[in-house]
Amino acid sequence: MVDTAAQIWRDYVTDAVPASGAKKPEKAKIREWGTFIEASLPIRPERYGAAADGTTDDKTAIEAAAAAAIASGGYLYFTPGKTYAFTTLSLPANLNIRSHGAILRDKGTNTGATVSVVFGDNTRADDVTITSPGTETNTDLFSFGDGFYANSF
Repeated sequence: MVDTAAQIWRDYVTDAVPASGAKKPEKAKIREWGTFIEASLPIRPERYGAAADGTTDDKTAIEAAAAAAIASGGYLYFTPGKTYAFTTLSLPANLNIRSHGAILRDKGTNTGATVSVVFGDNTRADDVTITSPGTETNTDLFSFGDGFYANSF
């Protein structure tokens, strides 16, 4: 069990100022607590460089955020009201996606057999909207892995 903030930052003359009292915080406990807090935060593509402006290709940031969500056991959260543009997107298996009003926008530049979005096996998506300008000429827009589940896709 991770210690609480009150346990880690205790016994200081001035709260949360380690040098102000006799008790020194344990760096390992601080790192453990910080890691616990970070793991409970939603993983947003913006943390990995997404512009979410509907124009900039956010592919690399989205895929990095998806990998981080898998590694942390968390979920990938797209910010409501934002538009994330991409050319192609490959999302890993066992990913949980939450959107609640964000838009994933295919830039419409794909041709031939290129698949615009690949969803890995056992992906769960809640309230995801994907749009395209209709200018792409690829044969498959989406590829859904086994066990794909969507609620309001």
